Amino acid sequence: MLRYIVIGDEDPDEFEALRADLESDFQPSTRLEYELVDRLAGLLWRLRRVPGVEAALVKARQVEAWQNSEHVEWLKYEARRRCNKSFGSDDAALDAMMDGTYDARLRKFLEEVQAEDSEQEVADSDREQETGLLMLIIDVENGDALGKLTRYEAGLMNALTRTRQLLHLHQAERNATKVISV
Repeated sequence: MLRYIVIGDEDPDEFEALRADLESDFQPSTRLEYELVDRLAGLLWRLRRVPGVEAALVKARQVEAWQNSEHVEWLKYEARRRCNKSFGSDDAALDAMMDGTYDARLRKFLEEVQAEDSEQEVADSDREQETGLLMLIIDVENGDALGKLTRYEAGLMNALTRTRQLLHLHQAERNATKVISV
C-alpha cells in the first residue's frame, strides 16, 4: 500500500508513523480491522495533501494571469534592453536593424530571458511540481479546479468517517461476542 500512497517527495517514514499511531489508537486484532486502519491512514494521508494542492492551484492561476499580462511585456522589454546594450551604440543597433542581424540577436536574447525566467520559476516551485500529478487528476484545464478539489476533500472526509464507523462497529461486535461467550 505504501508505494501507492506516498508520492513525490513525501516521507514514507512519516506515513508509517501515522499508520503506527492509528494502530496504537485503534488496536486492531483481526485482518479486517488492520485493513480498515490501513485505509484510515491512506485517507488521512491524502487529506494532508489538499492544502498543498490548493496552494498550487492558486499559484498556477496567479502565474497564468501574470504571464498573460505584464510579465510577457517585461520579458520583451528585458530582451530588447539586452539586445540594444550588446550593440554598444544606437547607430550600431540601427545598422543591425537594417541588415537583419538585430532581429536574430533579439530572438536569442528573448530565449535567454525566457530560459532564466523558467529556471527561476522551477527553483521557486519545486514543492508545487510534486503536486502536478494531483492537479492533472483534478483537471485544471476544465475550470472549477478549486470546486473539484473541495468535492475531492469532502469525499475523502466522508470515506474517512464511514471507515472509522465501520471499524468501531466491527470492534464493538467483536467485543460483544467475547462478553457473550464468557
